[in-house]
Amino acid sequence: MGAGEMGVGAEDRWLEESPPDLSSDAEDSLAIELDGQHPNGDGAQADTDTNIVVDLTVEVSTEVGSTNGNGQIQSTPFAHSTRPFEPPELLERVGLYEVPSEGLDDVDTPLPGLLGATKLQLAVKRGIDVAVSLIALTLLMPLMLAVAVSIKLSSPGPVLHRAKRAGKDGELFEFWKFRSMYEGAEDDRAMLESQNEQSGPVFKIADDPRIMPVGRFLRRSSFDELPQLFHVLSGTMSLVGPRPPLPAEVTQYDARAWRRLDVKPGLTCNWQTSGRSEIGFDSWVDMDIDYIESWSLWKDLGLMVKTIPAVIGGRGAY
Repeated sequence: MGAGEMGVGAEDRWLEESPPDLSSDAEDSLAIELDGQHPNGDGAQADTDTNIVVDLTVEVSTEVGSTNGNGQIQSTPFAHSTRPFEPPELLERVGLYEVPSEGLDDVDTPLPGLLGATKLQLAVKRGIDVAVSLIALTLLMPLMLAVAVSIKLSSPGPVLHRAKRAGKDGELFEFWKFRSMYEGAEDDRAMLESQNEQSGPVFKIADDPRIMPVGRFLRRSSFDELPQLFHVLSGTMSLVGPRPPLPAEVTQYDARAWRRLDVKPGLTCNWQTSGRSEIGFDSWVDMDIDYIESWSLWKDLGLMVKTIPAVIGGRGAY
């Protein structure tokens, strides 16, 4: 406690001989003052001149279960002291406080939906991604080769459009899709900004002059997205999840929009099956957050099934 061995011994003897009265319903005050003298006034001198005054306020409750079998209070607030000390150690010493083994920071709060998924659920989701992407790539490879040839014959330039996109936690990855625009289209975007038909940081034009004729078919049919099956197979993306945004869009995100990046991006999602580019950015974010928070394996399977008529209908695909 701080006044040398004799002072500490005096404090312990005083507590044994005159324990605090805890029988009253009122609020009692316990004061301990060591000034080089034994609290009972026997004249015992401490080996230092340290003065310590501790004021402890104890609330005594008569409710059942508020004290243990020895009459000790289970939890006791403390008021103040005239010099720094560790309250839990002092209160534990006088028998009025039990030091907790774990702090409040150690309490786990269950996370909703996909963020709180078990390892088994995530393993099943990943297994579905691998199985479906492998089967789809095998079956669709002839179609993908035909698309590659049509692009090569329509316009000079590469078959694939490669660009950086933001994945889980904002990590960038190289994103593949079949090229649907003329080469150098990105350089012309600044001239078209005033024609943007989307809200928020997203840029969309229904009749974008940069899109090739064959590119319009690819976008309407969603065939331009087929190379992303390789991302699903590698684990960078999932079959179902929020669509991966451009880095320039992410720089304009607020905290709410950033929640889209809490999970892996996906090939399809609520936005993809509900009208795509016809949906405003705020509603798009709402859909993604709802997916993350209410996720289940059944919801993933349902969205995959709904994607088929959405692709055939082509609503909002431009």
